[in-house]
Amino acid sequence: MKDKKIRKIAVILGSVNDLSQCYQGLAKLRESVERGLIKTTVYIKSVHRHTEKLLALLRALSADGKTDVIIAGAGKAAHLPGCVDAYLRNELKNNKITVLGVAF
Repeated sequence: MKDKKIRKIAVILGSVNDLSQCYQGLAKLRESVERGLIKTTVYIKSVHRHTEKLLALLRALSADGKTDVIIAGAGKAAHLPGCVDAYLRNELKNNKITVLGVAF
C-alpha cells in the first residue's frame, strides 16, 4: 500500500475575535489532525495591524515547500484572503499553495 501524503494546512485569521466564528471548521480540521490525515497550524495575523509579520509568514510558508493549503479568514472588510493570494502569486511567484478565502 502506498503511503498517503499528509497535507499541511495553514489557517490565518485576522483577529483572535475570529476564532469564535470559525470554531466548527477548526473542530473539523482537528478531527482530521487526530486521524493523521493533515497537519495544521493557526496563525493570527491582521493584514492591517501586522502587515510585515503576515508577509514574513507567507514568505516562510512559501519557502518551506510543505504547505499545501492556506485558509485565510477575516471579518469586516475581509482583505486578508485577497492579500494572501495576491502576495503569494504576484510577489512570491507561488502557484502551488491553494488559498481558500473566508469572510466572517
